[in-house]
Amino acid sequence: MRHVYRQEFRQPLLVALFLFQVGSGVYLATHSDVRPINRFRTFQIASGIFLAAYLLGHMNSAFVFARLDLGIDSDSSLATAASSG
Repeated sequence: MRHVYRQEFRQPLLVALFLFQVGSGVYLATHSDVRPINRFRTFQIASGIFLAAYLLGHMNSAFVFARLDLGIDSDSSLATAASSG
């Protein structure tokens, strides 16, 4: 599937969709709602904020740190922490 999502027009679209998911999730979590806050709603908001933080950290490690700083290709070897030599 790598040849599909690493195409020049699809990869920026995928990144934009991830950023939209993070932004819209944070917006929905921070704006008040008319529904009362119960344990399930609290868990739902907390897990959404955790997912947003995870996605941003993952995108930072895959795009910025691995590709630009270390020059490592972000393939399955990076995901499995295989040796680069």
